[in-house]
Amino acid sequence: MNQWKRRVMLFAGVFFMLSGTGCRLQREIDVTSRNMENSVSESDTGSEKSANIVHIGREEMDAAEIASVLYGIPKESVNQYRIRTRDEYLAELGVDISDASDGYYVKDDIVLTVSRDGMTGDVGIEYLDNRAAAAQCYYSYISPLGNDFQDGLSMKLRECYPETELQDNVSSETALEKCREAAEACGYVHADISVYAMRLEDLQNTEKQIDTYLNVQCGAPDPAYMPVSQEDQWELQKKIYEAQNSEDTKLQNDLQNQLEELQEKSDDISYIPWEKKDEAYLLIYRPVLDGLVIDSTEQMLRIVYVPFTDTIVYLQGTAPFTIQKKQNTALISRNQAVSTALMELGVEDSAQFAAEKMTLVYAVRAVQIQGADPTIDPCWRIDYVRKDRQSDNTGTIYIDAVTGMVSQYSVF
Repeated sequence: MNQWKRRVMLFAGVFFMLSGTGCRLQREIDVTSRNMENSVSESDTGSEKSANIVHIGREEMDAAEIASVLYGIPKESVNQYRIRTRDEYLAELGVDISDASDGYYVKDDIVLTVSRDGMTGDVGIEYLDNRAAAAQCYYSYISPLGNDFQDGLSMKLRECYPETELQDNVSSETALEKCREAAEACGYVHADISVYAMRLEDLQNTEKQIDTYLNVQCGAPDPAYMPVSQEDQWELQKKIYEAQNSEDTKLQNDLQNQLEELQEKSDDISYIPWEKKDEAYLLIYRPVLDGLVIDSTEQMLRIVYVPFTDTIVYLQGTAPFTIQKKQNTALISRNQAVSTALMELGVEDSAQFAAEKMTLVYAVRAVQIQGADPTIDPCWRIDYVRKDRQSDNTGTIYIDAVTGMVSQYSVF
């Protein structure tokens, strides 16, 4: 299996804590103030009495507009870089495809995919700069950083990248401005933004952690790397399907060997040591809807910007929800939310539990967003510390501020 795909499969399931606890800029993207911390009052008795349950829709994305912005070319020139997708190849063979691609573009080994999930209607956006395997390299350093990861690894993103500014480099404000148009093209006009400075020493330390806990080889982008055409691989996959249908075993095996050779070539990355010039900013955008942040990895945009090359090398996310209608409803109090959290976590002595921060947010639950009338509820996000534990003593729990129940994303 392609190493890049292996990493996607390996890391996707552990990314649920990526947003971390760092410097967040809750604002409209075109606002430049840096002092709008996404925090609640220090008081334990907030005045929030009501909020809106939001009936959501899915954002309609203009794939050509996104391509125009990310590639820096006129919109009327975009179509020359659009190629057939894997799904289109499979559709030619009569394979039923649930997902639909609005656009698959390749320009100078930079790949952009805009696709719609056939089940949920969510629009996914992915932009990968495959030159020097840049996207793959940076992806490896932002994705295996979940909480309570395998073998007891606990590597929150902010612990890996504690700073918000690169020293002797462009400022985070400059990075935000450089990425503003791209974020807005993806629908993130109103957003809460977390900034992570990927300093040289942080990249080197994270590399050691990845090697220790995952035994995965990683490193800086390799200028000698030659990307393999995804279209060539899809064409071979199509021919393999055709050989299967015609029961031509010899041809199928020959084609499979050719595909494996291509995939091995795409894995041939000679990882090299990180240098100062490789430092980058990781920007994580979360949409703000009806005044509240949607606090979910289901609604997020990640951008890696490298100042030395003045380029976005990695962008991935989901188009934000839109408001179809909303209804005002009463909320449970903060104290009620904390009481529910104590019961859920099995804390018998409330003195051993400290709610360090409570924030009213929108949380995403599959049972709500995948129905005929999808909705999202306001929830109390509680960042807590347990004093009765020496280790694994911090965490986050979400309490539905309408029903008073524990809120968690679950597909099942």
